Amino acid sequence: MVFLQRISRDRTLDDLIHDEYYAHAVKSAIEVIGEAAKMISPAIKEQYPAIEWRRMAQMRDRIIHRYFNINRKLVWDIIKNEISTLEPKIVAIIHQLDTKPRGKTSNNRSGA
Repeated sequence: MVFLQRISRDRTLDDLIHDEYYAHAVKSAIEVIGEAAKMISPAIKEQYPAIEWRRMAQMRDRIIHRYFNINRKLVWDIIKNEISTLEPKIVAIIHQLDTKPRGKTSNNRSGA
């Protein structure tokens, strides 16, 4: 997400429509985000229902399967309005998961 924000910082919708290199970079970044959302465990998705995991995955699928029929205005809206609010939420989740105490496991194999 940070990559997508960085490459879009000084860009416009017109760039997305007419600059094939920029459009390809955006497409690839959204594919990665969507694929990552698909790989999130059901338990995490259930724990964080405010994140639109399914929508991220669906956007990836749309870009992959409808390459020549992508609604660039929708993609632009996602870049400029949704990624900026989504990114801090994902960072917070990662931080929570990284600092969450791990469950204790017993290495005592004797059964005692």
